[in-house]
Amino acid sequence: MKLNALILLLLVATAACAHTSNQSSTDSSWEFVARSLQSLAAEGKESPVIDSELKRLSPTLVAQLDRDAKNVPLQALWGQSINYDEYAKGVIVDPAILRALGDRMKIQTGPLDIFYNKPGHISSAIRQESISERSIIRALKREVEKGPRDAAGHAIAHAGLEHTYGYLLSTLKTAYGYKRARWVEGQIERGMSLPDGLLGPQPPEGTLFQNATLFFGRIAFRADAEELGQLIAASRELPRAIRDYRYADLSVTRILETVGTTTLRTDLVAFNKPQKDTHLLIYSIADSSNGGARLITAFPVKTDFVESLLKKDRFGKNQSIQTRYNAYVEDLSGKSTTGERTLSP
Repeated sequence: MKLNALILLLLVATAACAHTSNQSSTDSSWEFVARSLQSLAAEGKESPVIDSELKRLSPTLVAQLDRDAKNVPLQALWGQSINYDEYAKGVIVDPAILRALGDRMKIQTGPLDIFYNKPGHISSAIRQESISERSIIRALKREVEKGPRDAAGHAIAHAGLEHTYGYLLSTLKTAYGYKRARWVEGQIERGMSLPDGLLGPQPPEGTLFQNATLFFGRIAFRADAEELGQLIAASRELPRAIRDYRYADLSVTRILETVGTTTLRTDLVAFNKPQKDTHLLIYSIADSSNGGARLITAFPVKTDFVESLLKKDRFGKNQSIQTRYNAYVEDLSGKSTTGERTLSP
């Protein structure tokens, strides 16, 4: 039996089994792709091999990544994310898979240019040691290729890449299910009255990354003139249903958590058509002294979760503030800091 035919049979069989356990065929298809890539990563296969397998299993996803690689302004509107779920106690996306996605999308995972293109940055003091400069550069390159990490040693990733395609290819099971649920279940589209599939793995227009960036960004950056202008300018060819969406009609509650010059922003957007969840949560950061506003993540939440965030005793000065939802903010993530939590007027 040819390999492609075997894969098709496996997909059908997986979908059939999923049907009996209330898992959609779309979800099971991506489960198959994710676990196929995970198997290669577990064998120690590197980015080119994983990329080749992804191209074979899902050429449409690879085509999206290639399109996203050309839209650097949208990539720049995202912050950083920790590739570790503190509640599920596991790595969210296998680093080899994330690296393959980043390579295809041309997102650099670390400051490699310092070592590949600027060896002169190695200080003259080091050159005077007995170890050769070439050996030092090789060692540093090996460390940098692992990517930046937080204080606990967890890898730091581009938030937009991780929370879209990375989550789609994650095999980590959490208390809320798989991370890809937000993209394969269609809750956000139905809840926000968007056309089916626009925020799905294979949108009829645009790409998952670009459509998500535009929709979430139009809400998160509504008061950020520079970021909003950059977003709109880079989204002129994206779906009209998202570009012309009536954002001003949305009911949005914003929670601000401020520590020094950094503000963590949680937007709670009421669904037009409530599903099993009732709101869309959009998390972003703003730093007046370092880079402006950046998106982190977005996902649907239930009413009781929203109510827990809005309890009166959580607001005011001298509140315990910490980053959430896998966000990475230098000098803030990994610890609790005293700051002020307010509701945006």
